[in-house]
Amino acid sequence: MRKGFCFWGGCPEAEPQNKCWKCDRTAQLVLAKGMTTRDHIKETLLKLLDEYCCDDLTVKMVCKEAGVSRQTLYNHFYCLMDALEEAYKTDFSRALENCDTYSNWVEGFRCFLDFLHVRKQRVMHLYFSSRRDDLMGIIRKYGEILVGRGIADCSRDMGMEVDEKDWEFMQNFYMSVFMGIIGNYLDGHMKESPEYIASRCDAMLRSHIHMTLKNIDLIKKGKF
Repeated sequence: MRKGFCFWGGCPEAEPQNKCWKCDRTAQLVLAKGMTTRDHIKETLLKLLDEYCCDDLTVKMVCKEAGVSRQTLYNHFYCLMDALEEAYKTDFSRALENCDTYSNWVEGFRCFLDFLHVRKQRVMHLYFSSRRDDLMGIIRKYGEILVGRGIADCSRDMGMEVDEKDWEFMQNFYMSVFMGIIGNYLDGHMKESPEYIASRCDAMLRSHIHMTLKNIDLIKKGKF
C-alpha cells in the first residue's frame, strides 16, 4: 500500500501523507481469507443478521463492523438493501446448489430444515421483517424441487406416468401443504426439531401421494 493511500477509498480515518492502518488491517484480513471486498461486506452483513433484525441495520453499522467506508460500500452496491439481499440470497443458494445429490425428497427436506435451523437467528431476523416475502420466495423455490421429487419418487414406485396437467395440479396442491408447514414452523420461532417435522411429513404425505396417484389413474379409467 503506497503512502497516503487508503485501500478502501475515501476512508475518513486516512489522513494526508499517512497510511490508514485500520483499513490496512482489514485489507490484510480480506486478502488472507481469499475474499473480495464485496464478499467481505456480504459476510459482515450475514454476521450482523445473526444479531439484528435486517430492518434495524444501518450503513454506519455495517461499515463500522466491516472496517470500510460508506463510499466503498456504495462502490460495490447500489444501497444497503441491495447488499443485504445479495448476501442472504447467496447464503441460501448453498442449500439449493447440491439438491440433486439427495437420494429422496424426505432427505432433501430434512437437510433444508437443518440448513434453516443452524441459521435460526438469521432466518428469524429476515422472517419478522420487511424481507419476509423475499425469504419465503427462496423457500418456495426449494419446495418446488422437493415436492416435484416426492411426486416423481411415488409415481416411479407405482410404475405410473403422470401427465403434465395432473403433475401441475399435484405440485400446486402439495406446495400449499409445504408452505403451510414451513410458515407454521417459522411462526413458532423454529422450536420444533427438523427430524420431527421431516419424519411426520414423510409418514403423512408418502401414503397420500401414492393414494392420489392411484385415484387419478382410476378417474382416467372411469372407475373412481
